[in-house]
Amino acid sequence: MIKKILIISIALFALIAFSASQVTASSNSIKFYQMEKGKMLNNAKSMALPGLSGGRAVFMIGSYPSVAVTLNESKASLYTLKLRYSKPVGISTDLGVYLNGKWKKKITIPATGSLATWRNFSFELSLPNGKSTLLLKKSTKPDSIALDYVSTTLAPLKQTVDISFYEKYQTIEGFGSFGAKYNYWENAPGNTYYDNAFVNLMVNNMGLTVTRIELTPDFEPSNDNSDPNSTNNSGFSTSGNYARFIPYIKAYIGAGSTKVIATVWSPPAWMKTNNSTVNGGSLRIDMYEEFAEFLSTYSKFFKRDTGVDLFGISLQNELEFVETYNSCVYTFSEYADLMKVVGERFKKDGITTKIFGPEGMLSSVGNSTMNYIYYMNDNNSIQYLSAIAVHGYSNGVDADSPAPALWESDSSVAKEFNKQIWMTETSGYTHDWASTMGVDSNGNAVVQTPGAFQGAQDIYCALKYGKISLWTWWASSDRTFSVYSLTANGVPGKKVWASKQFFRYIRPGAVQVGSSSKINDIKVIAFKNASENTATIVLLNTGSIARQFEISTRAGSLPKSFKMYRTSSTEDCLDVGTTSTSVNIPAQSIMTLYGTY
Repeated sequence: MIKKILIISIALFALIAFSASQVTASSNSIKFYQMEKGKMLNNAKSMALPGLSGGRAVFMIGSYPSVAVTLNESKASLYTLKLRYSKPVGISTDLGVYLNGKWKKKITIPATGSLATWRNFSFELSLPNGKSTLLLKKSTKPDSIALDYVSTTLAPLKQTVDISFYEKYQTIEGFGSFGAKYNYWENAPGNTYYDNAFVNLMVNNMGLTVTRIELTPDFEPSNDNSDPNSTNNSGFSTSGNYARFIPYIKAYIGAGSTKVIATVWSPPAWMKTNNSTVNGGSLRIDMYEEFAEFLSTYSKFFKRDTGVDLFGISLQNELEFVETYNSCVYTFSEYADLMKVVGERFKKDGITTKIFGPEGMLSSVGNSTMNYIYYMNDNNSIQYLSAIAVHGYSNGVDADSPAPALWESDSSVAKEFNKQIWMTETSGYTHDWASTMGVDSNGNAVVQTPGAFQGAQDIYCALKYGKISLWTWWASSDRTFSVYSLTANGVPGKKVWASKQFFRYIRPGAVQVGSSSKINDIKVIAFKNASENTATIVLLNTGSIARQFEISTRAGSLPKSFKMYRTSSTEDCLDVGTTSTSVNIPAQSIMTLYGTY
């Protein structure tokens, strides 16, 4: 009997000891920080609520309330932070996350239904060894949120990015930029606007497949014969700006870049209400047929002089703006009526050039751009529009920032009318890799001047959320490194290498396939090109630490191996070897995986 009792006692002691070790291990791997023990600012206050773990929570309402709590970790690493909260209002709340006084990210917290209903929200953050101050700051929304505690655990070191080849989206037409080594409006050395080295850089190195040019008003300096139904070819000029475009276009075509799109900045002065190509004005209604002849003849001359069809033509650049340079404005109905006249003329003349437009601002999608589309739908001229084109003058990449929402709006409009989406002009990025940061009036960190890496993120955003088929930068080159150009006198800047990660490895005919990442700061987009039998995966690490993960497929198969190319602050689309599925991508860099089946 004594022996049995001894055995049971030993077993019970072992069980208690095992349980204690489990608790100890758990307490070492996860730490809890009660928010009510932090420093509460503005309209944040301690409050007792049902269902709390610690008795009291931090309740935040009004303008910019915040709470700061001291964390204390045993090692510097990436951590998963789990925030226990309750939120009664049926809309999400944005919280700014600051560490030791520096803005880190924004998190969007969904509603729980009531202050008595508690949920967890997880996000990742790199924490230093020892003590640090975590500050959570609410936006100005007139809603409320209660915070119970935040816990910390080490984040997993290796995760997966998933590709689904059975999900198919837009087909890529190409990528490129406007103009050549020298812009047509300046005097180029020896009146030569390109050289072979520049063509090689843009086409064979960066991967340009589309060139945008201006269809200048001097192509028809005066009415050819006052009869738009009977074209007098001698009335059209190929000795002015046209003569500056054609040689470098032929050089691009010879190098393999055969797609050219042309945009009208202004009709000829004699067609306009202000009798001038600048300072806005409108196209005279009695000149719609003449303008259609103008475009049709240009398309024919272009085919005659280059050997290829003009790929696309736009009736007007930024048609809502009066500018001191070539410009013209159109109302919704005027644009729709003109589209019908031009479309019918192209059909009559057998012109296969795609018409794209209206080339307004991305931020106008959903209002004025939508109105141009709906007016074309109303008069049935939308049948002649091949692509809805916008200018990407709107920043932001992450799904909770404005740009993805704008691109998704654009995509939904295009899907409704079965049209492609083209982004035909953007600029404003420096040649530095990193963006210049600033602070807004509310003390929040904001991008002041975007850098080349932000430009890469914006290409990603347009492809991923807008489902665009074509992207063209503004000027290919300038005399100096400016925010408007990719190169300076043909010398590549950082934007060239950021662009190459897409341009060179996502070729015309590639189709976007499904891709997803649950890894914080890792963005992914993937393509398959059936004609070239290749797959391309572009990855961006927007975070502050390197990430290691595996590429997996939910549907379909990957190539046996991928070549890897990387651009960062110190690398220019560098060949960094091959891989099958394992990826290690440094912080603040972009990597392209390119594989052949």
